[in-house]
Amino acid sequence: MTLRTHDGVHYLTAEPDGRVVADRTEAGPWEQWTIQDAGGGLVSVQSAHGLYLCAEPDGRVVADRASLGPWEQWTRTLTPDGKMTLESSHDRFLVAEDGGGGVVAANREDAGPWEHFTPGGTSGARPEPPPVRPPPVLPPDSSLRLTVERSNRRYFSAGGYRFDWREISAFSLLSRLLTGEDEYVRAWLHARRAEGFTVSRVILTLDGDYWTQSPYDRSFRCAPDMPHYWAALDHLVSLHAEAGLYLRACFLGALEPFGGVWYPDRRDVYAGPVRDRAEQFVVEAAQRIGGNPNVIGELANEPTQIGMRRAWENGALVELGKRVKRVAPLMLLCGGEDNDAAGVVAPFDFADAHVDRSRGVHGWEWIKRVGEHPTVDQDTMPFVSGEPINMGEPRADGRTGDIEPQPANCFGAAAVGRARRMGGQCFHWDGGLWTTEPTELTMACLTAWHAGLDAFPMLTENMWRGHWSAAQGSYWVRDIYPAADDVDIVDAHVTRGRGPWRVFGCGPYSVAFPQPIEWTWTKNLTAPATRMAFNGAGHYPVAVYRRT
Repeated sequence: MTLRTHDGVHYLTAEPDGRVVADRTEAGPWEQWTIQDAGGGLVSVQSAHGLYLCAEPDGRVVADRASLGPWEQWTRTLTPDGKMTLESSHDRFLVAEDGGGGVVAANREDAGPWEHFTPGGTSGARPEPPPVRPPPVLPPDSSLRLTVERSNRRYFSAGGYRFDWREISAFSLLSRLLTGEDEYVRAWLHARRAEGFTVSRVILTLDGDYWTQSPYDRSFRCAPDMPHYWAALDHLVSLHAEAGLYLRACFLGALEPFGGVWYPDRRDVYAGPVRDRAEQFVVEAAQRIGGNPNVIGELANEPTQIGMRRAWENGALVELGKRVKRVAPLMLLCGGEDNDAAGVVAPFDFADAHVDRSRGVHGWEWIKRVGEHPTVDQDTMPFVSGEPINMGEPRADGRTGDIEPQPANCFGAAAVGRARRMGGQCFHWDGGLWTTEPTELTMACLTAWHAGLDAFPMLTENMWRGHWSAAQGSYWVRDIYPAADDVDIVDAHVTRGRGPWRVFGCGPYSVAFPQPIEWTWTKNLTAPATRMAFNGAGHYPVAVYRRT
């Protein structure tokens, strides 16, 4: 049915991104709602996108919930003149402000004229659910500061709009500014924004042989003792804002500028004068740029690898985070790469998980580990997969053990991350270390990666946490035979048309990998589904399904 507002002109509308407004004067597909009995005298209200109308405790109304809970249930009252009111579980009525034309909320204690809606086009038969259309990536307004909803691991921008964290590695952008490549950096950022990215991750300190003796015959050194460093850092922030991008500034990517030494055994050097100088730099940098709404903070990149192994254990990083929060209280902050959930503590706002990169079967072992990762298995805060397996071109430094060159696998990796409710995902590639332009192969992987994120909307229902071998019992969250990581076994199984190797799922969505092209989902199964997206550009094809 449609729900017309009090002014008789506008209709209640569900946008694809979950926003609910009342500014449409014609009834199209997005103005259609399905009202069903939810039991106990309550009803659910489902949008044309297959998602439920929800009233948050603060009165905000969204239509982005894929499962039915108390906040998605309403008390419906019909009036003698054929109108209807909807009262939320928080004892507040749904209202179209000014009788229609814009804002919709659920914050009225009593039902007046603006809280009455006229249903139309009702039918006794429930229509077939429309195909789920993924919401578009909202252009980030980088003048809006991000916040987090810890309980449901989501990011928001000002005004309560969901934020789609799509990050790209851009480690050495500041180094390029320090060598006068302003126009290159500006063009690079605008190109990545046009490709659909919303965040870039830059490491502010890059020092040592790895960066001064780069494979590109130039130094990518970046350190606070270089001339014009602070002016370049300010310029980097403004260039991101100009491009409409958020900057995730990783303050420590090396300790060499502060007197540390890169030891082969990664021994701890974060002590004494090294620690003092590094912390002074982090606090000064955070104070300088943390007030900008488009800046997100990260204390260290892989702290255990740059001589900060004991920093989590002895609380040094946590104490540094508290100092940063004192000078930049509104900036979102994480401690750094975290493989044991130690960073899921105050004062941090989100965590960064570097999932196991060992290749396993065609690069998918690290995806399998997502369900077992301790950072995933917590409900305290959102987390970002900040540096997953390298996608696209071979690494310029010659390392080959963690490269994923198959676009279909990049598609599946992004889709699995979405299914597992990662708070954000990063397209990590060798060119991101050096901020070069993507090669043809990398562009194919990059395009497939975005397609995997677009295969279904950002999920909103509570996440099932834990590996799918647990006693969940659902075909959608468990291994498919053979439960093996041996390439030959899996290859023989899949090429014989026996079905996918694994299904990764959350809620109504699942990602089947790898999938034979001729395989039929409903054959010999009791979990019928509709295939929403498919990518066959790799060694194995990958598909996204929605349970019907």
